Amino acid sequence: MFLKVNHKAGSDNKIKAGEYEVIVHNCEKRRTQNGNPMVSVDYEIREDVNQEYGGQKIRFDNFVHTAKTEFRFQQLSRAVRLEDGMPIETADDWIKAVMGKPLRIKVTVPKNEKGEDGFPEVKEYMESQAAPPAPVNVGQGDFPF
Repeated sequence: MFLKVNHKAGSDNKIKAGEYEVIVHNCEKRRTQNGNPMVSVDYEIREDVNQEYGGQKIRFDNFVHTAKTEFRFQQLSRAVRLEDGMPIETADDWIKAVMGKPLRIKVTVPKNEKGEDGFPEVKEYMESQAAPPAPVNVGQGDFPF
């Protein structure tokens, strides 16, 4: 199957503040304006859990790697249940370890300069309370190219 149409995922429904069961959907290495290493994390709200906004993304949760902000990497690592004491040598290793992992996040939706709801911001990372998502099996015949 190439695509399963999901009108909710493509809608303009703005995600409201609350707690959501999510999957780490995408991670991208970047640098801050000051040159500090950063990983930008995107989450996808799980559709296999009974909750609003299934399939929608919460984007640009930026993890800057400095001595003062490393705690955020630790919070997400704990929430996705990485083993305590697990050595992680590089940002790429951390990305590989967290990609596709389920967790529960708490988001707020601050107002923008016009007084309208802005983009969701992740404020807390918790272990998932839902059953793990079913694995996806993709065979060679599933792609039209």
